[in-house]
Amino acid sequence: GFLSSLLLPEEVRLSSLALRAFNVELAQVKDSVSQKTIGLMRMQFWKTAIEEIFRDDPPNQPVSTELWRAVKRHNLTKRWLLRIITEREKDLDDKAYRNIQELEAYSENTQSSLLYLLLECLGITNVHADHAASHLGKAQGIVTRLRAIPYH
Repeated sequence: GFLSSLLLPEEVRLSSLALRAFNVELAQVKDSVSQKTIGLMRMQFWKTAIEEIFRDDPPNQPVSTELWRAVKRHNLTKRWLLRIITEREKDLDDKAYRNIQELEAYSENTQSSLLYLLLECLGITNVHADHAASHLGKAQGIVTRLRAIPYH
């Protein structure tokens, strides 16, 4: 999290923190709402926010503003951001994973997507780095889910 971001080049650090804040906003939705409908509304806010960010008209919300700056500074790919939202939205159903492939897909679409965005911030366009980010993201997502078992 924060400590590892200190190892990033200074010109990437704020963008990295904006991406992490975006991820935290989305990750907290499931545990902070009492009804799925409210969670879906929050996810819709973020889908709309991403569209507005890419139209250079971000909502007046701190995370959105910093995310807009990151998108402008590093030409980030909208698809990765929307992919995270879509997967977090599906996760609101609170269904158990039927197999490891479903858990891997969840991790790829959330954690790996964040790593792809971080690689873009760093200006790294390398198939081997993408491949490593995919595996690291899957591992991170699986470990995060395992750590959360006592709480769910």
